Amino acid sequence: MPARKKVKTTKKVKGKKGMFNPWKALLGGIIFAVISQIVHSISSQMTMSFYTDPKYFSLWSELMMPNAGSPGAEFFFASIAFALIIGVLFSVIYTVIRSSVPGKMARKGLEYGLLLFFISAVPMYFTMYLLLAVPTALLMIWAIETFIVYILGAFGIAWANK
Repeated sequence: MPARKKVKTTKKVKGKKGMFNPWKALLGGIIFAVISQIVHSISSQMTMSFYTDPKYFSLWSELMMPNAGSPGAEFFFASIAFALIIGVLFSVIYTVIRSSVPGKMARKGLEYGLLLFFISAVPMYFTMYLLLAVPTALLMIWAIETFIVYILGAFGIAWANK
């Protein structure tokens, strides 16, 4: 019986498209997290009346509103960590489907951001509307801010993974 040839596993070829690069995925996740934090911070200042209205206190988690004041540092650390995890996940998914997303980098970012919004955010907000007693106006504001985060974040992900 002839000796078996050793099969090479995939190796990273510099500049070759389609190869997964964890550092680029992490960079895309960091960019997404920064954009997310900025947009959500600005939006929360504009919608603070919802968060400080006593009739909505029962809606907010202990992590977000441990007392009647602003959220504690733990909330901000968790927000940043969750945004980073989501950003890395979206970045990894982008590397898998990138060749199917039409256009060059800017168009790819726009198309991917729209895809993310319509397959994840829209169903989530419909479900929240059906199940939770969050004011409709606040849900709409959250949907708009999520749209902005996903579009800008997807541009960052496309740029990081070009």
